[in-house]
Amino acid sequence: MQVNDEPLKHIRRRQLPWRDSGITECGRLASEFPERVIFTDAVDVLIQQYGVQRSAFLLCITCFERWQTGAYYWRGNKGLFGTLEREGQNNRALADVNLDLAALAKLVEAHPSEFLQIRAAIAAGITPEEFAALEQVRTRTGGDA
Repeated sequence: MQVNDEPLKHIRRRQLPWRDSGITECGRLASEFPERVIFTDAVDVLIQQYGVQRSAFLLCITCFERWQTGAYYWRGNKGLFGTLEREGQNNRALADVNLDLAALAKLVEAHPSEFLQIRAAIAAGITPEEFAALEQVRTRTGGDA
């Protein structure tokens, strides 16, 4: 039983912010069928609009099942670590993760104060710009903002 005549949509794999491998959750290249690839945020909209069961009829089932696992990593308390962990499940990706971490360590070493400021902003749930503005106010007033 086919619910609609449209080809199934594939879900683009959620990536680390600094990397774009251009693959779908089912492992195919998104460039093979760009008109049928949707981003993970669009899946949320689809589910809100049609519900989980009806949405599953519109999506590649492998993509949908893997998206649910990936969504856990991003929505749960694992965040980026969960994505690193998920990508590190094969040797090639693990090598890429190791390179990423080495590069990030060099960036932190080169810009320690910016790193600490961005880290503190993320911990506080605000943007780095908002954090910088708060720090300026604290410096001017000599106390807590």
